[in-house]
Amino acid sequence: MNAEALFVAGYAAVLLLMAFVMDWAARASHETLHRTKTIGFTYHPHLNAWRCSEGTFLWHHETDEAARVVRFRGKAEICNACALKPVCTDSNTGRTLVRPLDSWPHSEMARFQRVLSFCLIVLAGVLSSVEIARQPVVSVKGAFAGSLLAVALLGVREWGRVRAVKTPWGGATRSARRT
Repeated sequence: MNAEALFVAGYAAVLLLMAFVMDWAARASHETLHRTKTIGFTYHPHLNAWRCSEGTFLWHHETDEAARVVRFRGKAEICNACALKPVCTDSNTGRTLVRPLDSWPHSEMARFQRVLSFCLIVLAGVLSSVEIARQPVVSVKGAFAGSLLAVALLGVREWGRVRAVKTPWGGATRSARRT
């Protein structure tokens, strides 16, 4: 295998690695962000409310289907009188917690991340395809054909994950409706 083919194979491998690392990093970032926003608060599912460290409950305020979030709000008179208000909120209408309706696999951020990963996988496939056409050595063509098959399988899997996420307009894609 010549140096150019090795370079292309390495580049395609790096693209695949980047697709998976970006997916992992986005998921970890998403989960950390939502955990950080609720530090000092405890959710009580039987009440559908969050309780702050001072004992005040933030009650369900609204469900925004368009933004796919639920808002919980504390009572303004209690929050405004709290000694921790300066470090908790700058709102005079009470502390608000915003929670997503959808878990990570079904969020718009997950869909965006999966589309990016899918694009990187497709690019790795394009590179492998070009090398199959370019290489004169049959064994090298075979190696790139094998990698193209693996990339195609990963691409099909990732496209299925993209389609499983609900669409921004509230409906689900066909594959999400089947599940």
